[in-house]
This record gives sequence, structure tokens and C-alpha cells, in this order.
Amino acid sequence: MGKASKATKKFNKNHLKDTLQRRRQLAKAKRSHESKTKKSLPTEDGKRTFDDPNRQFQREDVSELYAKLDPSKAASRKNENLVKKQEHAHIGNGKEKTSEDQFSGYSIKQLEAAIALCQKLSGTSQPDSLISHVPQELNEKLTKMDFDQRSIFLQDCRKSFASSLLDEVISSRGNIQILSSVGEVVSHIKNFSSFPPNFIAKTCQIFISYPDSREQIQTIINNVCKASPSLIVATFQHFYVHLLSFFKSSPSQSESLDTIEEMQLFLIELLSLSPDTCKKIFLSYTQQLNVHLQNCLKQADSVDAHKLIYNWQFSLSLQFWSEVICLLWEDLQIICKEISPQLINLILDTTRLIPTEQYYPLRLRLLSSLVRICRSTHLYIPLSSQFVEMAPFFLKKSRNLTREEDSTYNFDVLTTLHIPKECLASQTYRKNLRKTYLSMMTEYFATFSNSIAFPELAVPVISQLRIFVSRYTSENSISQFLQKLEDTYSFIQQKRLNIEFTQKDHSQVIAFERDLDWRSTPIGKSVK
Repeated sequence: MGKASKATKKFNKNHLKDTLQRRRQLAKAKRSHESKTKKSLPTEDGKRTFDDPNRQFQREDVSELYAKLDPSKAASRKNENLVKKQEHAHIGNGKEKTSEDQFSGYSIKQLEAAIALCQKLSGTSQPDSLISHVPQELNEKLTKMDFDQRSIFLQDCRKSFASSLLDEVISSRGNIQILSSVGEVVSHIKNFSSFPPNFIAKTCQIFISYPDSREQIQTIINNVCKASPSLIVATFQHFYVHLLSFFKSSPSQSESLDTIEEMQLFLIELLSLSPDTCKKIFLSYTQQLNVHLQNCLKQADSVDAHKLIYNWQFSLSLQFWSEVICLLWEDLQIICKEISPQLINLILDTTRLIPTEQYYPLRLRLLSSLVRICRSTHLYIPLSSQFVEMAPFFLKKSRNLTREEDSTYNFDVLTTLHIPKECLASQTYRKNLRKTYLSMMTEYFATFSNSIAFPELAVPVISQLRIFVSRYTSENSISQFLQKLEDTYSFIQQKRLNIEFTQKDHSQVIAFERDLDWRSTPIGKSVK
């Protein structure tokens, strides 16, 4: 499974299963709620109804913008070779096209027979019944070749044979036995100078269309990319384009949820095969996302400028790259430490683009990616100000609405990026969003609750929340969180009284944080 096998297995077991089940339930509940709303609130009776707040974003398809690497913007000078290799590997060079053309007139059986003849001429026993399918002209040509010429021919013939077998897999609707033959053929190819034409497209089509084939497709691609790491870029780009096409709407509303999750795992596993290539791909793609963000900031006066950023494709792309950091941290920590700052800054800048209450669902989704990075890597990301800034919204009293009005304004946080201004008054909506907000904030502070510097981290938040809580007395859940934060503050203060350290000697500090489990702290105990 490559270097990231431990992390990937952990993700499969703990995250993927729970995520799939939770999102299916949410999607089912969402569809049920929408159907009830349409029946109970017909538009012709004069009552106010609201369109789906995400509909305008779902129509935005910016896949090409996010998928293409622009050497002048996204890649620095040191990455130019990567882009050139990508283009070279993706389209194939002239020699590869010529070799493909020379086999275009042969059937699959004739290609298989030609491979067998080459092996027989090299001294390997092969059945005569199979070799009899070799065309006479090709038989004479192979017989006259020397060993080196025949070896080159054999490699090209195997590539063409594997590509033809993929066509058979597609026409047979995902025949696993034929796909196994592809894997066996590929395993005998010593070097892929480039992919045969449409080879990646065929494997991608099979991966998406036939779930039972995905493990074998991953094995085939991994074997190819291990033999020729330069092909990782071309493979990644092709699959990533298709992944982005699935990101046009909320994952919980997508009918291809399993495909999305498995494709993300596959791409992360692909990146783990080569640390250097992983670094270059990561920096290139996240830099390109940053270019779109900067373009949006330059067009701030445009009404639709924010749509380039505040849509599912952009936010889920950021979420995917955050998963890359989380899952590869254990095995590629040095590389991840180098590449993570660019992504973290990009996500933080995105949250600040439109900091209004209507975009709090999107903001919390982005912050959840950063909190997950903190928890998986124990990197400190300053998010306290982000949480404090949102607190007044959750402490204010909501308007008194009828049950019918309140249900109209209710939106599922996990399937929503933006809500109409009128919906901010919904008590149910605020309650759901507040629950997500407090859960995320608790997880964030619990992650660092075993740090000897936790009191210094918590003091600004405690002081601000005290002011807000005294000003708005209607909300108890935030007061309870504040109490846990204060208890943890006192807990660490007491624990660290006898710790001594100097500028050169941090041994006691290291031992303190190593021996203290964050789950044993007052705020850590509340994390599920």
C-alpha cells in the first residue's frame, strides 16, 4: 500500500466508515425536509419562501480553473521541470505514439501471441497453439530482430496489449478477471517512458464506473508509478479533474459519495509514493488555488467575484488538501512541515473573505479542516480569534418565530455554505450551528490542553468570552464551555508550578507534555 499504509488504514477504519454513514443519513433527512417544505409552503399562496441558498454555487463549475497547472503562476522556477514532465507524460512523446500506431492493426489475441513469440525466441517455452495466431509478416519480422530490438518491441507490445485489455474491461462492464490480466501484464513492463494514449483515461473510467475494480486499478497504477515516478503527476492530474467534477455540490447530497471518498484515498496514496513529487504537486495546486483567491480579492467590487471562492468545489478542494496533510503526516512529516504553511494560510485567508454571519456554515467547514490538522499533527494554528469573533452571534437572542416559520429557516450545517439573511433569525438554525461551533472549539482547545503554555493560549479567549457572556445572559452552552476552559487553565497552572526550564534546557517541559494526556484535562474529557 506504499508508505502511507498505516495512515490510510486508520482513515478507512475510523473516518471513512463514520463519514459515509453520517452523510447518507444527512442527505436522506435533507431530501425529506425539502420535500415537506415544498408541500407545506406553495409559492402561489403568497407566503415567503426561499430558494436553496447553495443553488447559485452548485451551478458554478470551475473544475478547469482548479485542475490546470499554470507554470507562470502556480509553479515556481524549481517546479518547471515537474510541469514539463507532466505534459510530456500525459500526452506521450512521438516515439510512444509511433509504437502505438504499429500495433493498432492487431487484435488482442495477436498481441498476446506476439508477446509469447518474443518470449519463446528468448528461450522461454510457450504453447505453439498461441504462437500460431501471430501474423506471418510479424513472425518473420520478430525472427530477424536481435535481442535488444526484440526487448524494445516486447515492452511496447505489452503496453499496447494492456491498453487493449482495458478496452475489454470497459466493454465487459468491469470484468475483474480481465483486469487481473492487465495487472499481470503491467507488472512485466520494466519502464514506462510515458503512458500509452488514453491509458490513464481508461483506468479512471473503470475506477469511477465499477467499484469492485478500484483496488486492482490502484495496484496497477501504483506499479506503474513506482517504476516511473515521473508519471505520478499525469496520473494525479487526470484523476483530480474527475474528483473536482464530483465537488460541484455538497458531498452528502452526492450520489457518488463512495466514489469521492475512495478516489481521495487513492490520490493520497499516490502522493505517498514519492515525497519529492508529493511536495511539488501539493505546492503547485495549492498555489493555483491561492491565485484564484487573490484574483477574487482584486475584483472585490464585482457582485459575483466571491462565487469563484465561496462554492463547493473550492471549499472541498481545500478540505482534500488538508486531508493530505493529516494522513501523510506520520510517514512524510518532514515534507508535510514544509508544505502545510501554504495551505493553512490559504484557508485562513478564505475564511476572512466575507466574514459575515450568512457565511458562518462555510467558515466553520473551513475551520474544521484546520482543527483536524491541529489534532492530527499537533501543529499550533492560531484560531482563537476566529472563534471569539463568532461568539456574539450565538449569544444573541433569536426572534420569536412560529414553529412553521422556524422550520422554514432551518438549514443543515453540513450541507450548507451560505444562508439568506432572513434565516439568521431561526432558533433551530442557531442551535444546530452553535452545537457545531462549540464542538469544534472544544476539540481545538482540548488538542493543546496538555501544553505547558495552555494558560497563555486560553487567557485572551477567557477574557473575551467573559465580557460576551455577561452582556448576553440567555445562552448557557457557551457559559459551560467557558467554565471548562477556566478549569483547564487552573489545572495546567497548578500542574506546572514545579516545572523549571531555561533557554537551553527544555527537558522538563518536554517530559510534562509527553506524560500528560490531553484527554485527562477538564476540557479534554468533554471531547467525544
